[in-house]
Amino acid sequence: MGYHPSDIDEESFRKAADKLYDEKFGMSIIWDSAKTIEDFNAEILDTIDGVIRVNVITGRFELLLIRNDYAVSELPVLDESSIVEISRFERSSWGDGANEIVLTYKDRNESDVVLVKQNLAAIEIQRGVISSSQTYKGVHTKHIAELIAERELKLTSSSIAKMSIKINRLNYLLQNGDVFVLQWKNLGIKSMVCRVGSIVRGEFDDGIIEVEAVEDIFGITKSSYEVIPDDTSPEDDLNRVVLTAEPIKTMRVMEASYHDLQTVTPAENLNSVIRLVDGGSTYPLILAEKPSLATMNYDLFASNGGGALKKVADDVSFNPTFRLAQDVAPTFETFRVDDFNGQPPVVTEDMYIVVNDECMSIDAIEDDGTIRVKRGILDTLPAFHVYGDIGYIVTVSNVSDPNNYAVGSTLSYKTVTQSVSNSTNLDDSKEVTADLIGRAARPAPVNSVTINENYYPEQISRSKPIELSWNTRNRKQMIPQNVYWGSGSVTPEEGQTTSIKLFNPNIEGDEGLIQEVKNTEETSHTFIAPKREVELKLGTSVPDLVYHYNLSKKPLVPVVGSNTKQAVAHGTGEVDGAVKGTVVPELGNEHWIEIPFDEVLNAKAFTVISRLKLTSNSIPISQSVRLAIMPKHWVINDSVLRLLTENWYFGLVMNCLFTSAKRLILAAILMTNSMTLL
Repeated sequence: MGYHPSDIDEESFRKAADKLYDEKFGMSIIWDSAKTIEDFNAEILDTIDGVIRVNVITGRFELLLIRNDYAVSELPVLDESSIVEISRFERSSWGDGANEIVLTYKDRNESDVVLVKQNLAAIEIQRGVISSSQTYKGVHTKHIAELIAERELKLTSSSIAKMSIKINRLNYLLQNGDVFVLQWKNLGIKSMVCRVGSIVRGEFDDGIIEVEAVEDIFGITKSSYEVIPDDTSPEDDLNRVVLTAEPIKTMRVMEASYHDLQTVTPAENLNSVIRLVDGGSTYPLILAEKPSLATMNYDLFASNGGGALKKVADDVSFNPTFRLAQDVAPTFETFRVDDFNGQPPVVTEDMYIVVNDECMSIDAIEDDGTIRVKRGILDTLPAFHVYGDIGYIVTVSNVSDPNNYAVGSTLSYKTVTQSVSNSTNLDDSKEVTADLIGRAARPAPVNSVTINENYYPEQISRSKPIELSWNTRNRKQMIPQNVYWGSGSVTPEEGQTTSIKLFNPNIEGDEGLIQEVKNTEETSHTFIAPKREVELKLGTSVPDLVYHYNLSKKPLVPVVGSNTKQAVAHGTGEVDGAVKGTVVPELGNEHWIEIPFDEVLNAKAFTVISRLKLTSNSIPISQSVRLAIMPKHWVINDSVLRLLTENWYFGLVMNCLFTSAKRLILAAILMTNSMTLL
């Protein structure tokens, strides 16, 4: 270009270079000799979103990047004291701007790659897709392509104001690319952040500087307006904005899965992210429903462990949402929905649904309000959902907080929403919190579990073994379209095992554990069906009941019956009762229970019932128990072993006859496995 190196403002170029380095914004481009150097420079500036200008004081070339790097309170103000005339002020309508960017860039092999970004809110308002195709030959990574596509989409899909202003020389230092605050009462503008597009300084004697400016895309949420009186003229009522943003009402936080991180992280950064995850860090995923038609996006603020809220993301897109129009059982793969908010015009491969704690892939969204899905994808399991539950559709564009946090942290989030004309206050925002568990580092749960070859059997026979089988997943290979409930096994990670616990559903916590298998690499296991545990209780209305003793209660006073005399336990030994947490007298040659004499029983047959608990690994009852009645002052007419239940608990029934005034029961229980008198 023929300029001397001293004509370059080195400080501004270094500052821009440092910023681009921090953004990981690199380029690789060849200067085609068919292009002028000016055109080549313009292509670079268009890619990095920058401006080269000549400083009005130093006369040197400066490089300025168009970024959100200013404080509104420090910007110069153009108002009635410095503006001579606003000859043009217009705001583009919703029908004018593109709501889809189709960006073409190059991969490492110089082959074309196409990236599509959409503003779903704008598509809904404009009732259709308006596409803009753009090509950036100097871009060779998806990360940079994403940055540019988001930048261009925000610019083209926003209804920004454009203006032509004549100002006096009070602001003679204003230059191309500079940011200022416009205040103009006749337009109801209390504060609008604008950026200079071009500037013509005119003749010195004229004293007029002509400025072409646009509303700055980074300052839209910082603008404020006032109501224009009804008696203002139509010319003064230009482009008055009546639609306002509303705070988010429905929002949740979940952690990103390994698949989410693989999808959104540039390939060159993925290894670093995975090392952080495996080292105890995790990444949040925020799901938010659009609160109103005018609300376009939101800024996200986070607090870690109760600290100060800090902005972590700008201009985040809302999730498309819906409500279930029916109860959805774990086996349903088609269901009806209502109240779609921001329905995507096209289902893309990166989309999936989140309902409560279950993720589902999307096969199709039908015109009649039904959705066809595959259940239990990623690291989730099919679950029952009820009418009215909210469903979120997650896409790559919904990634919000880019920061990683330590597992075990508690995060709090608040938002500031924005429309084309205003933004909400942080204090009005709903706060949502999340305790981080390290989702992406956890091994994938098993898949497609069947019990006796059925996914969800209504009942299981006690007379047959329980055949349990499952398929394995791999957290690093969980593609929503390929790994779902009902799909086959994926080779698990090295060292990944499965543990199984079989519980009694009638007993809470670990007390109900029946059997356990630890750290198996198999994909099936057979349980011997456990016997049902039955609580035998003697009713209070048994005819001719003389006494009923609960041997775990001290003293041994009958619970019910006509005789209220105390029984006596001979011997000091005690053993655990069949009911957990109880102890009962030990029975044996040196230990017995003396029951009191009762006239009602004299010379009559009576029945003694003993409750015992047979352990789950015992051999058949007929082989495990022998009962010997030691007749001390007794004559035994009959001794019968009778099952009182079909399962764990059984009874020993002895028909005995009194022959004298004092009666003793001396019983010895011989067994090969554990058994306890209750």
